[in-house]
Amino acid sequence: MDLGRHIIHRLAVTDEDAAFFYAFIKRHTGIELNEQKKGLLENRLGGLLRSRGLSSVAAYRREVLSNPTPADVQELTDCIATNYTYFYREPAHFQFLLERVLPDITARAEKTGRRELRMWCAAASTGEEPYTLVMTQMEHFQAAYPQWDAGLLATDISRQALSVAQRGVYRTDQLMRLPRHLKSLYTRPVGQGQIEVLPALRKEVTLRRFNLMNPMYPFRGSFDVIFCRNVLIYFDEDSRQHVLQQLGRALRPGGYLFISQAETIEPPKKLFEVISGSVLRRLSC
Repeated sequence: MDLGRHIIHRLAVTDEDAAFFYAFIKRHTGIELNEQKKGLLENRLGGLLRSRGLSSVAAYRREVLSNPTPADVQELTDCIATNYTYFYREPAHFQFLLERVLPDITARAEKTGRRELRMWCAAASTGEEPYTLVMTQMEHFQAAYPQWDAGLLATDISRQALSVAQRGVYRTDQLMRLPRHLKSLYTRPVGQGQIEVLPALRKEVTLRRFNLMNPMYPFRGSFDVIFCRNVLIYFDEDSRQHVLQQLGRALRPGGYLFISQAETIEPPKKLFEVISGSVLRRLSC
């Protein structure tokens, strides 16, 4: 998830209105905005107000946000949280997964006889990351992949982003960093400047809406691997620690959590050991 530029007509937002929206958005999503993001807020709200036929922020607050429905909250969330990502982002993570994590899981399966892999992409955005993860699984297991209970759970707070992921069609520039052999194996052109992720790969990804700020997660010791990249940077420290605690509890002992290389965080020491700055491993305790 990226809160970068999204150019639309701008309206003026007062400091009082801005403070209201900062608090509202943080309460419902965990995303922390501040005065530096006021221009972004003005850009985004302009389009939202036009789509609703409202002439002012005051009218939007009065008619919609004074008693918002879940759909109203979702609409504002989709408006604020524009998703920026691409295939094979931060490739060192996929190499680590391919060279260390998946071989360890395969070795475990040989001992236990259980060919099971549980993986969760917790900030899936528009789908490029979860599809890259399944490509990596298939590259490792090769012809044995159908013999595994594998696949991937991909969640995001934005229904709009998940609808893009569900369709699985992307601009060709979003695959520029994807290795050529993966592109040829798992995608196909569907029009000028567009490609589609093959249905056989898309069906391996289960897409669900999920808010990382939920008080409790419905998973306990379920996952071997969790990717939660480029989202914690938008949370304050308390929210980051809440998410890390919940993600830690969702991992099985010895499971791996991948965060972005651009994120500097202090993980809970009782839950994780740091393998590298952006790869954490769940402790056994």
